[in-house]
Amino acid sequence: AAVTIKLCVVLVFSSVSGQRPVLLPKEVQEWFDTSLENAGDRQPLYNYNDDTLFFSTDSATVIGYLNGYKRSEGFRTGMIYIGNEFSRADHSVVVKIYEDGRFETRIPMWYPKVVEMVFNDHWFQCYIEPGQPLGIIIDWPIFRKNENHDAIQFRGPLAGINRDRKDIPLSKTDDDWLDKQ
Repeated sequence: AAVTIKLCVVLVFSSVSGQRPVLLPKEVQEWFDTSLENAGDRQPLYNYNDDTLFFSTDSATVIGYLNGYKRSEGFRTGMIYIGNEFSRADHSVVVKIYEDGRFETRIPMWYPKVVEMVFNDHWFQCYIEPGQPLGIIIDWPIFRKNENHDAIQFRGPLAGINRDRKDIPLSKTDDDWLDKQ
């Protein structure tokens, strides 16, 4: 009797975005996991109507990895731009990129917000909260070609809201129009 063997190949995709997860080098994965675990045990905001929860003086931690990053591309930092709707002052935070593509920064905050990040003139937005870590993995060769936001994966307690919000078109406030009001 002949024996027939059938092979089935299964591709694993993220259940939310349909994208293939980036496999990180072992040491980067360990750093990533440790950084997210050590960022605190505070829960993400669940009630935006409670001022005592919404307004909180703490830092957001952003850690990440630029998969495929090469120092020879000529940039070693990124920036996070944060606008303050109350004071109308903007400030930026420098994001140092390590040789292996990892990056991390802490951002002083007073309330949750969507911030803009830029690496080598390539922009994207993410949602952060005081006291919360956000992990970001960017498939750099794909993202830098066309700022394809499917090349970005989020990890940590705020991953779900960041995956969900990329599907919601948000317009920026027109500061000139606002000044005239």
